[in-house]
Amino acid sequence: MEPRPFFSIDEAERLLPELSRLMEYVRNEITLYQRWGRGINQDDESVREAIKEIESYGCVARNPKAGVIDFPAIRMGEPVYLCWRLGERRIRYWHRIGEPCSKRKPLSHHEFYDEEQLKDYTVRRSDPLTEQEESGHQVIITIDLRGAKPHTINVEAEEKEITITWSNGGWMRRHHIHLKTPIQPNTITRNYKNGILTITALKKP
Repeated sequence: MEPRPFFSIDEAERLLPELSRLMEYVRNEITLYQRWGRGINQDDESVREAIKEIESYGCVARNPKAGVIDFPAIRMGEPVYLCWRLGERRIRYWHRIGEPCSKRKPLSHHEFYDEEQLKDYTVRRSDPLTEQEESGHQVIITIDLRGAKPHTINVEAEEKEITITWSNGGWMRRHHIHLKTPIQPNTITRNYKNGILTITALKKP
């Protein structure tokens, strides 16, 4: 299946019956691990395969323990995520890229692109969704790298630019991020979780 780059609300909701079945299985397996005193184990092959199947549709298994799935969408011209939790009958929330699910907000249907609008919305598929923000003395960059092989991700930093290379299992890809605020390259840290690469660095004095 060719994953979708973005979803309308209707498209995402049509997947809920199948995604509910898969996520219910994942959450039940995690519950059993906890009950047996083995801790949460998302590396179990059956759980890993279920998560892989969920993400094959183009969505993100953001928090399998809580049953949370994100769907890339376009809100008023801005790439964001529709946010759904297992047990919810409809998709009613959204959050910005880089925000945790705890920050999700009630959605208004008219603000989100429908299927026809998405056909006319063009993005360079080679460029992943990226967001920059500042927090105190830090610069935080989040990049949607769903499907990237963790061991292939490489980050190179300069004061005003970060270059990321990675592979989805085929050819290597490269993405340049021009920074709004200069950083100290030697202070960079990175974390890759649930398809999102988070890069943090101190601002240049």
